[in-house]
Amino acid sequence: MVRDMDMIRSIMLVLRTINSGPSSAHVANQICGESVCGDEYDLPDHRMLVYKHIVLMVQAGLVSGIETGTAGNRYDYYELELTWAGHDFIDSVVNYSVWKQVKNVISDSSLKAAAFSVWARIASDVVGRSLGLN
Repeated sequence: MVRDMDMIRSIMLVLRTINSGPSSAHVANQICGESVCGDEYDLPDHRMLVYKHIVLMVQAGLVSGIETGTAGNRYDYYELELTWAGHDFIDSVVNYSVWKQVKNVISDSSLKAAAFSVWARIASDVVGRSLGLN
């Protein structure tokens, strides 16, 4: 599986708008059922990608939740919510034009992919420039 930063942003946007800690199934329904990310996430296989990205986000400390999955299905969480770091990132890229600029910086580089800390740094720089801080 390749980490999909658009998917991560979409999950964060869903979590940002829901006050009570939803389950991973609820988040997947929001993304796959209501096309938060766009038509490319409407396929049934993408529901599992949402679950797997939630696991990555928990591992990275961007999201917290209570794992309810069994050994055969380790993707179930409930009471999902953004952590401080998760809020910091999504607050930086909630504006789509900022997000587009961040993606353009990454895609224009020779890297084509980058660590999450690089994405966060670029987002912070873009926001800083728009506020006249850089």
